[in-house]
Amino acid sequence: MVTWHSKGFFLMLDNTTRMGECMRANLRELQERHAVIGDVRGLGLFCGAELVSDRQSKIPVEEKQVQAVIGACMADGVIIGATNRSLPGLNNTLCFSPALIATAAEIDTITSAVDRALTKVFGRRFADLVRRNKGSATPAGPLFSSVRPADRGGRGRAPRIG
Repeated sequence: MVTWHSKGFFLMLDNTTRMGECMRANLRELQERHAVIGDVRGLGLFCGAELVSDRQSKIPVEEKQVQAVIGACMADGVIIGATNRSLPGLNNTLCFSPALIATAAEIDTITSAVDRALTKVFGRRFADLVRRNKGSATPAGPLFSSVRPADRGGRGRAPRIG
């Protein structure tokens, strides 16, 4: 028998799945913009972005740089975490676990704060360097659109970069 409580559970599960896909898509967009993101992974709304000094060798960035990204996000009003200190030298993954009822706009807020933090800590965005190499001098625009694509709840267009 389906009760009100079980319907609520399935609605929350559906939201968790859809917003987790949204979070990973946004993080993959950040990966295209920031060479420091070596890998994006996750399940549901528990996601991670591994920070590396070189994508080929996967050498981790220093812990103090990871903590600087976390601090910049915190200053921007967004709380994120990092892998714990159980593996010295390998604590280089940003961890995200937003509320199960998070909205697409809240996911965009989180990933926009991470974009600004990565730019602050590591310098120019990868996409900006690519544009400059192609001869374009136009700066990058907002990273995420507030209008959601059809695969994230059936509303709007896909987010645009630049």
